[in-house]
Amino acid sequence: MNGTGHHERETCVGTARYALELPITFEHGAGVTLAVSREEVHFTTLAAVAVGQHLTGKLRFPAEASATCTVLRYVARVTGVVEQPCGSGGRFAVSARFDELDFVPCGLA
Repeated sequence: MNGTGHHERETCVGTARYALELPITFEHGAGVTLAVSREEVHFTTLAAVAVGQHLTGKLRFPAEASATCTVLRYVARVTGVVEQPCGSGGRFAVSARFDELDFVPCGLA
């Protein structure tokens, strides 16, 4: 665990990945993140997506008591999709690699 209280895991190329549950949206769906790094995102969703598909959307970090919210606009390519077991409500676990990642002012998000 790092100093922020979030679990941190090194990927095979040495990039830190943080286990965070955040709302993520894209053109035809929405979900909840499982882990986020500066290069990729892992999330669950009810929307069916395909490997190779490009997603454009927003990732929202909730406002802390002493700070404003943070919104990231992204374009990502789906690198993996796994259908979750029965009882998960038809959810898919998705991995996607960011092609673009930009901050957006909360008032404009």
